[in-house]
Amino acid sequence: MSSTSIDDLLSFEEERPRRDGRTRGGRLGRLLRTLAGVAAVVVVLVAGLRLVGLRVSPLILVAGVVALVVVRRVVAALSPPP
Repeated sequence: MSSTSIDDLLSFEEERPRRDGRTRGGRLGRLLRTLAGVAAVVVVLVAGLRLVGLRVSPLILVAGVVALVVVRRVVAALSPPP
């Protein structure tokens, strides 16, 4: 006799595809995509701020966007799996 409960038999979970440990592009590709994303956000912010008549140092905008990206990655890494 097995120790499987009725809940185990009636529950259904989809299997997630397994990762083989390799990511496309590696670290360099991920870094380049992140830098391109930061640059794009900064360009949009500079254009938007100048459109409304405000001038902010691009260095401050870059630092702010990089800080947001880092916080987002840390939160994603610390979040429990679904």
